[in-house]
Amino acid sequence: MSDAAHPPLSALRAPIASGGRLMIQAVHPWAARGDAPYQNAWRTESFDTLAVAFPSSMPWFYRTVSSWHVQIALAGQTVVQLDEPTHPQSGAPLSLLFHCEAA
Repeated sequence: MSDAAHPPLSALRAPIASGGRLMIQAVHPWAARGDAPYQNAWRTESFDTLAVAFPSSMPWFYRTVSSWHVQIALAGQTVVQLDEPTHPQSGAPLSLLFHCEAA
């Protein structure tokens, strides 16, 4: 399993109209880090917190903010804006919203 996000992001360049933007939403790495270190790595989601048992766990790749920037650049995109919505009560970061344009 590859950890590279840039191949599928590169494939999205052609269908985007001239002057169009690609928006990428991801869970904020700070919110998703749990007890693990803040570094790129494969992790496993067990879905233990769901009310109903989930049939199996799921691998997913934890990516830091700087790693997202690298993958987006490798895909020939430029981040023109980055939003980090936060929880209204706690102020904790919830997600990343990358606004990208073809480089």
